[in-house]
Amino acid sequence: GTGLGLSQVYGFVRQSGGSVKIYSEQGIGTTLKIYLPRSHGGVLDSQTEAVAGEHPGRADEIIMVVEDEDRVRLMAA
Repeated sequence: GTGLGLSQVYGFVRQSGGSVKIYSEQGIGTTLKIYLPRSHGGVLDSQTEAVAGEHPGRADEIIMVVEDEDRVRLMAA
């Protein structure tokens, strides 16, 4: 890519009070780990329908899926 997406990620993470770690290996790929502060607010009513159900996992990890295409986001979640 052109690297323009990286500046957008950095801007979003910084505005959110978080941090980002980047791991890259030529010929293998790049991994971005984004750390955001936990929100202690409630879930909006419009967001409760998006939760498909509970899935087993580690209780100390939260994964946020950000995708503007509904079909891709639903498949990933």
